[in-house]
Amino acid sequence: MGIALNGFIVVMNSKTWMRNKCLPPGDQIVTSLCLSRWIYLCLVGVHGIWHSILSQVHVSFFSWFFNPALISMNYISIWIARLLCVYYCVKIAIYKHVVFLYLKEKMPKLAPWFLGLCVLFSLVLGLPYWLQIPSSQFNISTMNVTQNTTMQPFSGIYLISSTPPFIIFTIAFFLTIPSLWKHIRNMSGDGTSFRNPDMKTHYNAIKSITFFFLLHIMFIVCINIYHTGMLARGTLQRSFMSVLTVVYPFLHSAVLIFYNRKLRKEFLHLITYMSTFISSTPPSLIII
Repeated sequence: MGIALNGFIVVMNSKTWMRNKCLPPGDQIVTSLCLSRWIYLCLVGVHGIWHSILSQVHVSFFSWFFNPALISMNYISIWIARLLCVYYCVKIAIYKHVVFLYLKEKMPKLAPWFLGLCVLFSLVLGLPYWLQIPSSQFNISTMNVTQNTTMQPFSGIYLISSTPPFIIFTIAFFLTIPSLWKHIRNMSGDGTSFRNPDMKTHYNAIKSITFFFLLHIMFIVCINIYHTGMLARGTLQRSFMSVLTVVYPFLHSAVLIFYNRKLRKEFLHLITYMSTFISSTPPSLIII
C-alpha cells in the first residue's frame, strides 16, 4: 500500500507538472518526498524477496549494496520530510522576523536548491555505510558462501545523523502550531464561524502537522532501536520495529492525500473507477 500511495502522489503531481510546465514549491517537495519513499519501499520489497529466495548470497551482496542503499534513501526521505515541515512553517506561521519574510518571498526559487542540499546531506551521511565493504565472498555458480565477517551496523552514526532533522522538525512544529492557534483565536474573536472554510483549513493544518509530528517520533524511535541492534535478529520485537518503520511512509502519504483536496478527489475517482471495473468484470476473469 505504501508503494501504491506514494506512486499515486508522484504520478498525479507529475501530470500537473507536465500540463502546467511547473509545480508550486510545496508540490515539488511532496513529489520528491514521495518519490524517495517509493524507491525506499521498492528496495525494502526487493530486499525481502532476495533474502527469502536467494538467502545464500544475501550476506555479501546486500552488505555491499542494498543495506547502504536502503539507509541512504531513508536519509533522503527524512531530510526532505523535514524540508516539507519547514515549508509548512514558513507558509503558515505569521512572524515578522527577516528570515521568515525572506523565505516566504524566495521559497519558489529556493525549493529546488533546498532539495538538492537534502540529497547531498543524505549521501554524505550514508557514505560510511558505502565505504564499509564486507569481506564475505561467494561463488554464484555454486551458491556457496564463505563469510569471514559480517557487516556491523553503525548504530552511533545513525543515531547522531537522525538527530538534526528531528531537531529541525521539532522547532518548525513548535513555531507553526502556536501561530496557527493564535490566528484561529483572532478569527473566532472576529465572529468567524467554525464552519467557515478558512477556519476548517487551519484546523486541518493543525491536525495534519500534529499527526505527522507524532508519526515521526514513532519512526525515529523505532528505526534507531532497529539499527542500534538493541533487539536480537529474528525476534518478534525486532520484526515489529521493522514493520513500524515501513508503516510510517504509508500513513503519512495517506494523510497527505486526505488533507489535499486535489489528491483526495483524484484518489476517490480512482477508487470509484476500480470498483466499477471490478464489479463489471466476470468472476472467471478475476480469478484468472
